[in-house]
Amino acid sequence: MSFNTDCFVCLQRMSPDNVIAISCGHMLCKDCFHIMFNVQRQERKCGKCRRPFIFCIKLYFETSTDENTLNEGNYVKNVSPNIMLDQLKRTQSYSEILLDELKKKQNDVFERDLKIIQKDAEIRVLQKEVDNYRHSYLLQKAKITKLKNELVDYAAIEGQLNSIMNQIDGTLSTITNIGQTTTTN
Repeated sequence: MSFNTDCFVCLQRMSPDNVIAISCGHMLCKDCFHIMFNVQRQERKCGKCRRPFIFCIKLYFETSTDENTLNEGNYVKNVSPNIMLDQLKRTQSYSEILLDELKKKQNDVFERDLKIIQKDAEIRVLQKEVDNYRHSYLLQKAKITKLKNELVDYAAIEGQLNSIMNQIDGTLSTITNIGQTTTTN
């Protein structure tokens, strides 16, 4: 059997045991795939159609050594579609698994985003409360400072009144003493 498929990267004819198919359907040799995506760490996009891909599949082709029972044309027509159908079924199953995983991840991200939005709302409410308490604290502090200043003023006035009272008491006692001395004389 001849295998008439060329690698689109190195343009060399591929052997049936060295074929990799990527999800867009293009095929390349295992060596080019390894160099491009494992060694050089290139972005996982098909080099032919530029579509991104997630997975690849190593293709296996049955080779017939008994050319009496199958000729080359019948082999390609009869066996290859079955192999391709099996590969397609595996690819679809894998795609469904990946799609389910993607949906789960999207739901997780959505739920996390929702929680973040809720927490942000809670933070805004708490920040408003903190701002209100801070404003109230500053008002109370200003009131206390004003009352302390008034207390100092009242203490000064009380000191002045006590001084005046002492002068009045001194004057009264002097007047009383003078009045008593004049009455006794």
